[in-house]
Amino acid sequence: MNHPITIQDCIDFHGHTCGGVSLGFVLANFALDKLNAKRGDDLFARMECQNCLVDAVQCVTGCTVGKRSLEIVPNGTAALTLVHRETGKGIRAVIAVSMPEGLSKEQAKDHILALDPASVCTWEEVTIEIPAK
Repeated sequence: MNHPITIQDCIDFHGHTCGGVSLGFVLANFALDKLNAKRGDDLFARMECQNCLVDAVQCVTGCTVGKRSLEIVPNGTAALTLVHRETGKGIRAVIAVSMPEGLSKEQAKDHILALDPASVCTWEEVTIEIPAK
């Protein structure tokens, strides 16, 4: 894709609207901003969950399992570690909000997207061993 990735791109990739895709969209963009990186950079991502968030992270970052630039280590935490391969700089961003109960999928999406990303995610700098390509 040669245009900025939108939430609609992530929804289309995932197949339906939901709060998880919105959380992944915010998480991935937050991590890219903190890492001062962009889609297309030589990045490595590690997801600590195996759910809707992962699809949005793939779409936003361009990191995929097939390119060996995405590793899924499902421990139940909504967290993304993103590392710039060239610099070795990495961050771990974690979802720090809960989804209010009783929202429709569309309402959940709108709720997450209306929040300040800094209130949705926490982060820290990390160093991890990156698997070979």
